[in-house]
Amino acid sequence: MMCRLIAIRIRRIMIVAVIRLPLLFLFSISQFLISPKTVVADWEKTYKPGDGSTKYCCSAGQTQDGGYALAGWAWCSPDVRRVYLIKTDQAGNLLWTKRYTGVANHDEGYSVAETQDGGYIIAGFTGEMGPSIWCNAWLIKTNSSGDTIWTKMYGSGGEGGYSVAQTTDGGYIVAGISLKYGPVNWDIYLIKTDSAGNSLWTKTYGGPNNDYGYSVAQTEDGGYIIAGYTKSYGAGGYDVYLIKTDKVGDILWTKTYGGTRDDYGYSVAQTEDGGYIIAGETKSYGTGTPLYSNVYLIKTDPVGNTLWTKTYGGASSEMGYSVAQTQDGGYITAGLTFSWGGSPDAYLIKTDPTGVAETSNVYKSGYCSLDIVPTIGTGIFNISFYIPSSVNLQSVSLIIYDAAGRLVETLVSVKNEPGYYNVTWSPKGFKAGVYFVKFTAGNFNLTKKLILIQ
Repeated sequence: MMCRLIAIRIRRIMIVAVIRLPLLFLFSISQFLISPKTVVADWEKTYKPGDGSTKYCCSAGQTQDGGYALAGWAWCSPDVRRVYLIKTDQAGNLLWTKRYTGVANHDEGYSVAETQDGGYIIAGFTGEMGPSIWCNAWLIKTNSSGDTIWTKMYGSGGEGGYSVAQTTDGGYIVAGISLKYGPVNWDIYLIKTDSAGNSLWTKTYGGPNNDYGYSVAQTEDGGYIIAGYTKSYGAGGYDVYLIKTDKVGDILWTKTYGGTRDDYGYSVAQTEDGGYIIAGETKSYGTGTPLYSNVYLIKTDPVGNTLWTKTYGGASSEMGYSVAQTQDGGYITAGLTFSWGGSPDAYLIKTDPTGVAETSNVYKSGYCSLDIVPTIGTGIFNISFYIPSSVNLQSVSLIIYDAAGRLVETLVSVKNEPGYYNVTWSPKGFKAGVYFVKFTAGNFNLTKKLILIQ
């Protein structure tokens, strides 16, 4: 039987702040019915807290003092990851950083929010990567200086948290994933806690296949809205999945959006009219193909019925990771674009209330990129990487190692010039299990996880 390889994408995100905006946007996006414009940000920062580790930023927001809080994770050694929290002032100047250690060697932070007491709440997971693989959803509560007040773990060994928000009662709501059965079968996981992080209740949602929860918010009626994607329901492939619950997590209704190819939902917000706005990516509509995607924006009424959808994209791939309604009734969407420059660049789209673009800006990141795409029906995988001219290039390597950290194959080990490169890899003869592809260019490191299934 031909092997299948599933790539779990780890996003490396450039931090771009446009301080005139109400939020710090980390991502980039694509053409919004108009050609994108490359702009110079009011300021642009790269943060290297000093321990030499490679860091990934997954979440950020503006704080009450006008500065910004950023959360993510870092490679502290080839086999150890730790959660990081970074605090800056209004101009993006680094004020402090904190590192948080979980129960084993593998911790990742995916969402941060400022709390009512001026501290911070971080959601992610903590666990073990190696011969035995397990993880728990993880909450970290800090004071205003980032010092830990408490941490809590949730689940039985196969859970992760992707989104956290403080609720009106002072507690927290967390959305993520929970392992259902087998090595790669997930349900959406919802956790409600009190103000001390004690679990009040948990819920799982999903069908016979994979279902993921990436964004959660409390709604005006005291319930919750969850956005993610599902392979259990919908029109085919993955579809955007929206779940509305009451205040105790019981489902009131669900909706799916998308076509016969893969479509993903990453962010949801309730709008002034009581409906919802969802941002994600689509391969079913727009200029997307089986290999490329467009930003996908969906506007619904209060019960999830589609009012309109928009796609935005160029010749390559674009994703929308964050969306919010603006004071004029329009929307601001942030994500990534690969269509203008090859590397993942920050992209910001401002629309009117009907989703028509008013502005569309690319913020050049100068970051390396790594992408893995299967060639359907052949068992061969195209692995592409991009090296920008800004990288202090000494050597380039592309290696594959197993879950125990053993090197199993070297695909590239040379000194390359800046540019876009593509290699192929056939997993024929490899055993089923977890593998990692590690890309190194100068001081830059990026690793993607692969699960090989017979």
